Amino acid sequence: MGEVRIHRSRPGGEFVQLPNVTVHDESLTWAARGYLAAMLAHRPSWEPETARQAAARVKRKRPGTAEPLHRVRCILAELERRGYRHRVRRRGLGGRLITETHYYDRPAQPCPDALTCDSCRRAGTR
Repeated sequence: MGEVRIHRSRPGGEFVQLPNVTVHDESLTWAARGYLAAMLAHRPSWEPETARQAAARVKRKRPGTAEPLHRVRCILAELERRGYRHRVRRRGLGGRLITETHYYDRPAQPCPDALTCDSCRRAGTR
């Protein structure tokens, strides 16, 4: 058996740190872990994309490397089931319905009715 050597850079600017429990969470697929890391690397005020927008952007920028839309939706559902992603639906200005999406670096207790749960809506976050 060969040796494994880990090489790490010394980040000088922006970078993302993830808890080991998240990186090694075997309940998540590698694709879901990668997507979660990419989401957590964004600044908090970043406007998230829909699954369709994300798939189209990757397809435009790197043809042949994009995940199909159904796969992106599966990844998002997986993150939600495992408690790393949570959506809260609320009324915005003018009564318009808005869905806030929250990503966590550790699994939160998933809410089975995240989109309609009154306590989730009142709390605003999980």
